[in-house]
Amino acid sequence: MTDISKCPHCKGEQWLYEFNGEQVIPKRCICLEKKLLRNYLGTEIYNATWIKSELYCPISNEGIEKIEGDKTKSNLFIKGTWAVICRHLRWVLSAKHLYTPGFTFKIVNDERLVRVWLGAEAYIHKSSGTRNEIETNNSLSDLLAYSDLIIIRLGFISRNKATPNVLYDALRIREFAAKPTWIIEGADSFVPNHCAYNEKVGEYVYKRFERVDLGGDLEAEREEKKAIAAEIEEFGVALGPDIDTPKAHEIETSVQSDNFDILEDSKHNKPHYRPKGRKGGGMSELE
Repeated sequence: MTDISKCPHCKGEQWLYEFNGEQVIPKRCICLEKKLLRNYLGTEIYNATWIKSELYCPISNEGIEKIEGDKTKSNLFIKGTWAVICRHLRWVLSAKHLYTPGFTFKIVNDERLVRVWLGAEAYIHKSSGTRNEIETNNSLSDLLAYSDLIIIRLGFISRNKATPNVLYDALRIREFAAKPTWIIEGADSFVPNHCAYNEKVGEYVYKRFERVDLGGDLEAEREEKKAIAAEIEEFGVALGPDIDTPKAHEIETSVQSDNFDILEDSKHNKPHYRPKGRKGGGMSELE
């Protein structure tokens, strides 16, 4: 992090002053602006090299109430490596911070969703010395309902049967709040053997989320994830309360397919999504 005390403009004061006659007009120094932006974005996104992103290129059209080109108002299912996605987020969130004062976002992962659902972040489970000083979430609604944009990263939990239903509940909370959600698929394809997938949440995402592929070397990201899984198995690092340490074989990558068949389920009178060329159930990849 840059030492603001060495700033050549303000000499560490963080403020500059302009004069209009006898009136003194304070102005934030660029070093303070950078510090505030870092605090807003988080270090990982702040340090990413921005790329002009299709996710935020608003177009002003007279006579059209809905602003076009601002995907922060839409539900997105995003495919791509986290490194590339961070570059897009650097552009999108910096622009929203500049042009939409008060815009709030939160990035959570599936492991944290399960932890909150289990009550691990509830007020009563915090020590009396810290419960009033740190964020507490008594329910998924506390965690998810209030931010303008929620970004959910998948692939951080490898074994918990409740994960698909927890994810479904999280998405429904956002729907009831009438606020958008972005889902980051991660290294593993969101298919029937994904730890956060079941038919209910898969169908929900397919019908309500626009699919965006930002690219990147997903194979390299998968290999990195396998290496991390091997370290976890070797050193026995648990991922959260009531969540067993994953084994390496549980974090295998999924077979990917870009197409799926929609079959009629005569018994339940509803569509059923099945990957092309397979006889089993579930959809393969979201289109």
